[in-house]
Amino acid sequence: MVLNVAWFPFELGKRLDKAIVEVVGGGDARIFEEMGRASARENLGGVHKNFLDPRDPARFMAKAPLIYRFYYDTGHRTWEPTGPTSGVLTTYEAETFSVPDCATVIGWHKEGLAMAGATDVQIVEESCRVRGDAVCRYRISWS
Repeated sequence: MVLNVAWFPFELGKRLDKAIVEVVGGGDARIFEEMGRASARENLGGVHKNFLDPRDPARFMAKAPLIYRFYYDTGHRTWEPTGPTSGVLTTYEAETFSVPDCATVIGWHKEGLAMAGATDVQIVEESCRVRGDAVCRYRISWS
C-alpha cells in the first residue's frame, strides 16, 4: 500500500475550515470544538492511549509539551500548574494558527481531561495569536 503524505497551503486549510463551518456546523464555528473532542476520543482511546492517565487529570496535563510534538512540527507548548486542578496551557511559535485550530485545541483538552477523570472542565482562552497576541494561552480548571 502506498501512502501519499504532503503538506497543503495554509490558505487551502482556511477555505476548508470555512466550508466546514457553513456545511457541517450550520454556520456555527463551535463545530471545531466538537471536532477536537472527537479527535481526542479517537487518539487517546487508540494510538495515543499511553498519554492518558485515567483518574489523574493533572498528570495528563503535565504531558502537554510532549503531546504537542506529536501533533505539530513547529513551536512548543507549556503547562504551568496553578493548583492541583488548574493551570495555564500556552502555545508558542506555532507556524500556523486560526480560530478553528484554537477551538479544536480547547475541545481536545476538554475531552482528554474528561477521559482522565476530570469533571466540570473549564477552558478560557486568555490570549490568541489570531487577535495579535504573542501566544495562544488557555486557563484551564476542573473538578
